[in-house]
Amino acid sequence: MQTSQIQSPSLTSSLGTSVATILAGPPASTYTAVSAITFCNKSGSNCWVTCSIYNGTTDVYLAWQATVAPGDTLVLGGVNLKVLLSNGFSLRALAQTAAAIDVTVSSVQFT
Repeated sequence: MQTSQIQSPSLTSSLGTSVATILAGPPASTYTAVSAITFCNKSGSNCWVTCSIYNGTTDVYLAWQATVAPGDTLVLGGVNLKVLLSNGFSLRALAQTAAAIDVTVSSVQFT
């Protein structure tokens, strides 16, 4: 029988300008369903973000240099985002400007 567990949000404060893991892949024999990825621009100017699914060798992009206005958020989620991560996969992101963007990832883990 499959069980699910809502995970505490994965939080990344002050996303950097180099690629960083914002949600690590799940343990073997489990899956993580990502329901939302929120990028918040806490700076005073526009800042773009890039977000991808990474399988250990290749990035496939969910957003590429998507602009987030000052004081605004970019939400990847709702009916338009159904990402299922298995072992060896992760979410990665980077920002145009260091320390301008905070990231929250909401997910459920299935075993």
